[in-house]
Amino acid sequence: MAVRLRVLSAAGIVTAGVVAAALVAQLPAVGLEPHVAVATPSSAGQRLVCPGATIAVGAPGHAAADLSASASPERVQGTSGSASVALTTLARGNVSGGKGTAARLLTAPAAAGRNGAIAAAQSQSGADGDVAGLAATGCVVPGNDLWLVAGATTTGRTTVLTLANASGVTAQVAVRIWTDHGPAAEPSQVTLPPRSRQALSLSGVVTNAAATAVEVTSTGGQVGAALEQRTVRGLESGGVDLAGPTVAPATAQTIPGIRIVDSAAVASASGGPDTADLVPVVRLLAPGRSGGDVVLRVTGADGGTARTLTKHVSAGAVTDVPLAGIGDGVWSVAVTSSVPVVAGARISVVQNAGGSTTDTTATGSTETAGSIGTGGSGTTTSTARGIDFAWIAAARPLGASAAVAVARGPSPKLVLANPTAAALQVQVAAAGGSATTVSVPAHGTAATDVAAGMLTLTRATGLTAAIAYSGGEGLATYPVAPADQAAHPVRVTH
Repeated sequence: MAVRLRVLSAAGIVTAGVVAAALVAQLPAVGLEPHVAVATPSSAGQRLVCPGATIAVGAPGHAAADLSASASPERVQGTSGSASVALTTLARGNVSGGKGTAARLLTAPAAAGRNGAIAAAQSQSGADGDVAGLAATGCVVPGNDLWLVAGATTTGRTTVLTLANASGVTAQVAVRIWTDHGPAAEPSQVTLPPRSRQALSLSGVVTNAAATAVEVTSTGGQVGAALEQRTVRGLESGGVDLAGPTVAPATAQTIPGIRIVDSAAVASASGGPDTADLVPVVRLLAPGRSGGDVVLRVTGADGGTARTLTKHVSAGAVTDVPLAGIGDGVWSVAVTSSVPVVAGARISVVQNAGGSTTDTTATGSTETAGSIGTGGSGTTTSTARGIDFAWIAAARPLGASAAVAVARGPSPKLVLANPTAAALQVQVAAAGGSATTVSVPAHGTAATDVAAGMLTLTRATGLTAAIAYSGGEGLATYPVAPADQAAHPVRVTH
C-alpha cells in the first residue's frame, strides 16, 4: 500500500504542533480507557515542475561538451476547479539559452474545496539542431526519489538528464545509472541550488550503452527530473523525445498509450545496420539483488485478442523486450513480475518509407536533412524518412477524479487502461464543455480523441491513463498523474 507524505505549510506545522501539545496534555493515566482525538492537518499547496526545452550537447557554435537549448516549449496548465496557477521561472544553471527555454515551477492552492487539482504539460516540435521530431511530457510533482526508464549512449544517441530544484533550499542529488551491461560503478553527485536547473549528459558517465535507466534521489530540496534522448544516424535525424518519471519498482506496472503507426514501414526500416532500435519494445529493470520472470499482457483499444509475452530479466541489467506481433493501433501493456521492476516502452514511426539516406565522401558543401547536393569529390544525399520515436512511462492508478493537461500536438488521444475485472464508465469533460462517457472494458484498453487544453476525468478509480500523439510532427506520449488530494482527518488513539 503506497503512503503519500505531504509537506505541511508553516500554518500546518503550527497547527500540528498545537494538536500534538494538546494530545500530550491529555495523555491518560495507566489503566484508564483510551481516548480518541481527531485532527486534520492543513493541506499543502500543489506544485509541479516542467523540465523546459530539449537540450543539445555540443550544438553548432558550442564546444563539444556544452549544453544548450534554443526553442521554447509550449505549455498548457490549469486546475480542475477555480484556483489559478502561479508560474516561476527557474535559473538555467549549466544550460545556455533564452528565458523561454528554462524549467518552470507551477504552484496552486491545495486541491481542497473548489480549488481543484493542478495539471500541466509541455510540447516542442520541429527541427532543433541536428534532429527533428515531437517531444511532449507532463509536468511532474517534485520528489526525493524518482525513476526514469529511457535513453541510450551508443553512437548517434545522446541522452541528457534534466534536474530541476523546485524548493527554496539546496538539493544534494545522487544519480544512479543502470545499463544493459549492469549498473554504473558509483552514483554521480549533483549539487542543485534552490529554484534552479542542472543537466547531466549520460555519455559522460556510461558509454556505449544500448539501454539506460536512472534513479534520482535527493536530500534537502525536492526535484523534478526528465530524460531526453535524441538520435542522429549519419546525416539523418532519428528523432527526439523527453521522458518523465515512471512508477517506482513494483511487481505490477501498467504502461498505457503505446500508439503504433505504420508498423510495416517500421519493421522494414529496422533491418538496417543502425536501425534496430526502431522496433517497439518494453524496457525493464529489476534493480534489486535478484532477477525474475516477467509477463507482459498487451491489450488494444480495438478490442482484439490480448497478447501475452514472457521474459526473464537479470538483476541490475536493463532489458528491452520487443513487442513482437503488435500491429497498428493503440495499446497498453500490463506488467506482472516475480520481483519489483521499473518499466517503460519505446515506439517509433517512419513517415516516409520511400526516403533514402546516402552518406558518401564529399568535399565542399555540407548538406542538411531533406536536401541533395554535390561536393567537390562526391555526392551527399539526405532525404529525411520522417523518423521519430517516443518513450512511454508507466502510469500510477487514478483516483475518483483527475485533472489532465493536453499539450499542443498532432491528433492527441486519451488512452485509458483498466486492470480491474469490471468494465468502467469514465466521464471526460473539457473546460467549459459537457462530459462524454468512455467505456473501458475489464482488463482492457480504450482510447478517445481529445483537443489541446484542460480535461477533467471522473469515475476513474483504478484506471491508468496517458495522452498519446501521432502525426506529421512525430510521436509522443506521457502518463496522466493522479489528482492531488486534500489532507484527510487523522485519528489518534491514546
